[in-house]
Amino acid sequence: MKEIDASTKKEQKLSFSRTYFKVFIKRAAATLTADAYQAISNWRTIKQYKDMVKLFHREKNLDAFIAASVDEAQIANMLHNANWRLGDEKSWHLDQNNGQLLLTFDDGTFALAPAQIIGTFHHKDHSFMWAWDHPSVLPALKRNATTVKEFGKEQKTKELVKANIHCTEQRAWELTALAMRLNQAKGAYRVEVKPGVSLFLNFGEVQIAHEAKSI
Repeated sequence: MKEIDASTKKEQKLSFSRTYFKVFIKRAAATLTADAYQAISNWRTIKQYKDMVKLFHREKNLDAFIAASVDEAQIANMLHNANWRLGDEKSWHLDQNNGQLLLTFDDGTFALAPAQIIGTFHHKDHSFMWAWDHPSVLPALKRNATTVKEFGKEQKTKELVKANIHCTEQRAWELTALAMRLNQAKGAYRVEVKPGVSLFLNFGEVQIAHEAKSI
């Protein structure tokens, strides 16, 4: 009986059925802002969540808006991990020419998604450079970061319009979550491009494929 109970609990944690999803959300509710809980408790609401700037005006608080963005990004990435093991990949590749992020897994599975670069974080001096001003980022991959810049201009927030800012890595994550929310992206991702430098991304709809096995 204990084995059956353990198996059931695991299934409840990983299943994407509506019933198990509601159970998962109730357990996570204590860590969410009221706004994030309302949006996430109904998956269709998230898909139809189109006007983020209007939502900000209802909240009238940038800190609360960013906090809700972080909550949504964390839940989205937890769902990605449960569904196709985001975070367990063995390698990654970003092709700026076609804007695609490719993740590969030990079992031969591939995950492919359109990506946007939000910025780079330099661990040594704790600085974050927005993609919209980064010379190594192609114009097509600056769109999400540029949206944040325009939002920052409207709200007169220096942190969002200054090309290079001093911040913690956690703040870089929060800004990436903000970009994800404003652009209705599907997830947030971080990779180390070289020692001491991390690249922060948003990604869109994910396609899963499996490596063809030879007969």
